[in-house]
Amino acid sequence: MVQVPLIVDRNSGLNDEIPLSIGGGIGQSRTFMYLLRTAHLGEVTISVWPKELKNICRKKKIHVLE
Repeated sequence: MVQVPLIVDRNSGLNDEIPLSIGGGIGQSRTFMYLLRTAHLGEVTISVWPKELKNICRKKKIHVLE
């Protein structure tokens, strides 16, 4: 596990003191959903979706990314 310092400056990522990315994925996906006017998270996010969910989306003509 990476321990993130309380004070982070702009060089921390370059010096391998912190990871280059820290969370935030769900906010981006929801923003994309809003901008693209999509109905399901799977239309903007690649993931492994359950077969049942894919069948439901297919019936509703929702294209889920895999």
